[in-house]
Amino acid sequence: VKDLKQNPIDVKLQIPISLSLFPFSFYVDRKADLSANFRLNGRLAPLVECFKESASNLTGNTTIAIDIDGSIDNPHFKSAGEIIEGTFEIPETGALYKNIYAKFQSDDRKLEFNELTATDAFQGTIKGHGTVDLNIEKYFPFAFFLEIENTKLLRLDYATATGNGQLKLTGDLNGA
Repeated sequence: VKDLKQNPIDVKLQIPISLSLFPFSFYVDRKADLSANFRLNGRLAPLVECFKESASNLTGNTTIAIDIDGSIDNPHFKSAGEIIEGTFEIPETGALYKNIYAKFQSDDRKLEFNELTATDAFQGTIKGHGTVDLNIEKYFPFAFFLEIENTKLLRLDYATATGNGQLKLTGDLNGA
């Protein structure tokens, strides 16, 4: 990951490994206790690009804490963080959202966005919350509940659309 702030990643690992040089042996105890802590602080775009290159139109700053315990065979995850001063552009619709703030947390099963706020390029507002089911077999189903006020949803040379009201956005990696 490049283009992060200076000292952006702090990692602490305790992995159950046995190593002997004479006679040489290397063993990982997959059932013994495991502990890992990751702290990230920096620009969002390089982190997002690690997972999806086309998401590079999402920018901003982020702080993330990820804790893993359990064992290698049965790990448990917890995380918390926030996105600050974010922007997100959808070139296909011409929509531009800025001042994005998101506060989130996760466990083994789901990622929860407890707070989402943004403005569009014309000071329309978006507020909401949502969840992502962390089930890869179901393609990460999600549900977001948004309240939009005077928000530009479509901003093209030949058409514009402004939205007001409540919006429920559901889907998975295959589409919404």
